[in-house]
Amino acid sequence: MYITLAPAIEYNFFDYKESFKKQITLAYRLGYNYTNYTETTVFGKNDEYLWNHSLSLKASVRQVWGNINGSVRYESYLHDTALNQFSFNLGARVRLFKGFSFNVGGNYNITNNQINLPAGNLTVEEILLQQQQIKSGYNYRFNIGFSYTFGSMFNTVVNPRFD
Repeated sequence: MYITLAPAIEYNFFDYKESFKKQITLAYRLGYNYTNYTETTVFGKNDEYLWNHSLSLKASVRQVWGNINGSVRYESYLHDTALNQFSFNLGARVRLFKGFSFNVGGNYNITNNQINLPAGNLTVEEILLQQQQIKSGYNYRFNIGFSYTFGSMFNTVVNPRFD
């Protein structure tokens, strides 16, 4: 079980009336988390309360031909700032014809905040079947595909804040 309260403050470098077409936002978030772990962690915890914070810079451009978005994010726990994570994301959607788009994107994370890993030895089966997570210093993902969207042209218009 994981519960968090994390108010944030965000600044958009463009006027709000332009936020549907383009935005560059800088956001700071400060949060307090409660986590009740299923198993005892590598730090010997069954549950804990922790403060964390994050700083993110996000940019997006939406045009008739499609959109491009990217972000950089840093987050860490306040009791030990060495427990942190850096995330980098980049994606694009190119409109091929009405409603049909080509999508490409990826992300890369430098991870040093895996405080929830269970203590004990893992079997080869658990690792291969990904039943348990093991400590890693990074992870990455790349995706490519197509999408089709239908309905109102305004169905994706939502307040873009704190995305």
